[in-house]
Amino acid sequence: MTRRNVQQRPDKEEPASLAFDSQAIHAGNVVDATTGSILTPIVMGNSYKLPDDPTSLDWSDSQTLFYNRNSGHNQLCLERKLAAMERAEAAAVFSTGVAALHAVFFTFLKTGDHVVVSDVTYEAVWRCRCAFRDTCRARSGSRSSSTRIRGSPSSCSLG
Repeated sequence: MTRRNVQQRPDKEEPASLAFDSQAIHAGNVVDATTGSILTPIVMGNSYKLPDDPTSLDWSDSQTLFYNRNSGHNQLCLERKLAAMERAEAAAVFSTGVAALHAVFFTFLKTGDHVVVSDVTYEAVWRCRCAFRDTCRARSGSRSSSTRIRGSPSSCSLG
């Protein structure tokens, strides 16, 4: 008797077993406790119920929902979905590119790091690099400089 190669059926609880298009639909979803929806609903609110004594809140906590400028339901759901699709431990999304740049420059760079930025770049990258240079050089000895990309007409170093 010949044994046929049987392919495992995709399981939406195991995103790695799904095709990419199916992951985009099912990965990272949590069943909505109120409606029972298996697809994560979009929440239009920008403020959330606070405890009776809000002095106990950690206002920098990004996992507790109390105001969308810190974190929101949609943002957390998108991060969970992206992490699942990329098979990553976590993901971070930002409302603007400048917020993402700020997070990289001011969170991940450490004492003594050297930032190299192209002299042909988005203005916000340049400004963030300058802010990093001005703030961090004196405080931590970090440096930043720009470099000319091949074909670029000029190069400058800002220290």
